[in-house]
Amino acid sequence: MKKIGLILFASLAMSVGAMAQMPNFDRGEMLKNMTKQQVERLKLNEEQAAKMLVLNDSLMSSMMSGFRPGADMGQVDFEAMRAKMEKAREKYTKGVKALLTEEQYKEFEKMQKERMQRFGGQGGPGAPNR
Repeated sequence: MKKIGLILFASLAMSVGAMAQMPNFDRGEMLKNMTKQQVERLKLNEEQAAKMLVLNDSLMSSMMSGFRPGADMGQVDFEAMRAKMEKAREKYTKGVKALLTEEQYKEFEKMQKERMQRFGGQGGPGAPNR
């Protein structure tokens, strides 16, 4: 299971790093779209939607904080970054689980599995590694 977590971390790290360096990357738009998809699919009420937006923003900030555009990848401590991202993902998952009903959380987990399959084993924010 740790292999899956490591694969998820590596793919997420590369994806977020690449997006952060893209000239037309709009973090706010990505955050809005991610949350909108969750609101629709999970049938969140207004209060849940607002809280999910905060959780998504926190996760995205945590994931992107280790990336510096133009940084020499040889100078990046990937183990420290992996640990930081893993901690952020665990906090996110715990927050999502507390926010959603049992039925909504099951659908959230299903969404994460679909995301992993769609990206060839790559997870997305909050993707389970177990």
